[in-house]
Amino acid sequence: MPIHLDGRRKELESNWQENLHKNGDDPHKSLEISIKALEEYPCDKSFLFRAAIAEEWLADAETDDISKNKHLQKAMNYAQRLLKENPNEETVKELIVRIYSKLGLEDMAIEQAYKCQNVDLALKFCLKGDSLRRHKQGIISKKLLDLLYEMSQEDFNMLDVCEQIVNLIIPDGNYQYFYHVLEGVYLKRAGIYLQKGDEKTAIDTLKRLFEITKSTADISRNQKHFTAPLFDLLEDNTPRFCELTGYVELFLISIEREFASLENNEEFAKIIDDANAYVAQCGKSSVQKRKDEIK
Repeated sequence: MPIHLDGRRKELESNWQENLHKNGDDPHKSLEISIKALEEYPCDKSFLFRAAIAEEWLADAETDDISKNKHLQKAMNYAQRLLKENPNEETVKELIVRIYSKLGLEDMAIEQAYKCQNVDLALKFCLKGDSLRRHKQGIISKKLLDLLYEMSQEDFNMLDVCEQIVNLIIPDGNYQYFYHVLEGVYLKRAGIYLQKGDEKTAIDTLKRLFEITKSTADISRNQKHFTAPLFDLLEDNTPRFCELTGYVELFLISIEREFASLENNEEFAKIIDDANAYVAQCGKSSVQKRKDEIK
């Protein structure tokens, strides 16, 4: 709710601003002024927030656990009062996440984090160790995928950049779900070559994609985690096209649909045969089994 700035409220605000210019972010002075203001304006949004922040900062400066917890409990009291008056205030929700975390109440901090609008940010305030590293890796992965899928794939230069980014972040070839980016790059690249009338290079591109696909399928059958350092704590838990043959059947569907004009080309036919042989050797996927049952 908007604050009615009467003469006294203006005076208190002026005192706080003067202190800020004179003493900077000194939590002792800020807290002193905020407490006095709250005696007269107990629901004042600004001073409740300033008091909570000051108590949090004082807690951070303490080395004694008992004193630290006292400051944090006071900070929580101010924050809860503020949240009661402003239930949709995101900065207050995030503040409460931090306080819970500093009090050692990790479960409560995480529960509160999921009530925040920016859950990813809020979780960074309370997760620790490998949990925090895994969370940050997930954020990086999502943002990278968003970037790669948004990049224009209408010219060779941009396709090259996409491929370079993927191989830079995953240098060991264990692509997991980033395989789909590479598949898109190679299919688009082969399509452009074909449009330009360069059938040989288009087929060479599909051959290279098939090698990448087989390698990804071989790895993904037994390995669900990334092994690249940037994502070493992430697991690929996205739905698999098939468990036994990895992505080879998906590759077959894609090239048979998008490159039907090459069906009479011997080299293209060999790629199809080799892909089918791979599927037969590794066993039918759950998808193919369901198809057989329907028949």
